[in-house]
Amino acid sequence: MKNAKFSLPFLLLTTFARLSIQCVPPRTAPLFFFPSAPTPISLVQMHLIEQEMGENAMYIPKFLRGSPLNKFYEYKALLETLGTQRDDQILDKFGRWLNAQTELIKSKYLEYDIESNETIPLFQKLREEKTADYSQKTAEIDSEMVLLITNPYLVAVDKIKQMLALLKTIPDKQCDQIANAWRQIRIEYAKNLIEKAQAEAAKKEEQSKRRI
Repeated sequence: MKNAKFSLPFLLLTTFARLSIQCVPPRTAPLFFFPSAPTPISLVQMHLIEQEMGENAMYIPKFLRGSPLNKFYEYKALLETLGTQRDDQILDKFGRWLNAQTELIKSKYLEYDIESNETIPLFQKLREEKTADYSQKTAEIDSEMVLLITNPYLVAVDKIKQMLALLKTIPDKQCDQIANAWRQIRIEYAKNLIEKAQAEAAKKEEQSKRRI
């Protein structure tokens, strides 16, 4: 009985630790929650930005449009190596790689100004030159720029695998098509999250009305 008294807490602790490692890689814990549930805030925010600003190429990372090509091939090679690994390994390695792409993350929210030879924050340019386009919703997104740059759009394991399957069917040099497909995957998934949240909210509202 004495051994059982000490073994049960130990068993619970080791089981919890093992499950935690499998579900959330320790080094990517702030970014990923579970394989089936990517960070919804980042995805929704990305969707709002793209919906607000329209179909604009500046929201497609440059390396996915073929400039520079070596970044695209690095990304493709990464996905190929992830194809045969466990879900927790996929999240861990993809998260580490994404976090290492500082220039990629920053370039997604900056625009290069040829005249001044500098990069200008996208929303700063909107404030200065396109006041009409700087709506309240855009202002709210603008206030969270630091969060967006440090937490770029994130994808779940199934989305990484979908991208891998897509890359196998498209020639390497067709970077524009790949970039657009990648963008659509993110947008559609974000829309699904929004629609699901709206449906759940409507369901709760209906249930509350019935109680009254």
